[in-house]
Amino acid sequence: LADPLLQITLAQHKEREGFQHEMTDMLGEIVTMSQQLANVRRDLTARRDGAAAGSAARTEADSALARLTNVERSFVTGLGAAQGRIQQMYGSFNGSGAQQGSLYPPTAPMKAQAREIRAAIDRVKREMAVVSRQ
Repeated sequence: LADPLLQITLAQHKEREGFQHEMTDMLGEIVTMSQQLANVRRDLTARRDGAAAGSAARTEADSALARLTNVERSFVTGLGAAQGRIQQMYGSFNGSGAQQGSLYPPTAPMKAQAREIRAAIDRVKREMAVVSRQ
């Protein structure tokens, strides 16, 4: 129930809560993607190391590892900073230490930032899918 002493509607409370869930989900996706990248690197490295020197299989694995390195760079540059931005936005709602949080819904700049982060996550996922298929 909405607090009658606050000038915030129930819809605004729900919007705030939905935004917080979205931030949490994006953080989870970033962590999962990091683990997936590590697994793909491990698998490709094992495949390369198991192939004979100069073989087509080794050349293919080396090529896939080079593409994976590019995806990892994209991940670090695009999502490493995004993780901090998500935590900062999430903290503005919940507060931190002695800093009080807010009960207000996300601002337009917060929503724009969330869209940018979502686009970066989706872009890296597409890049990962290409490398993972190889």
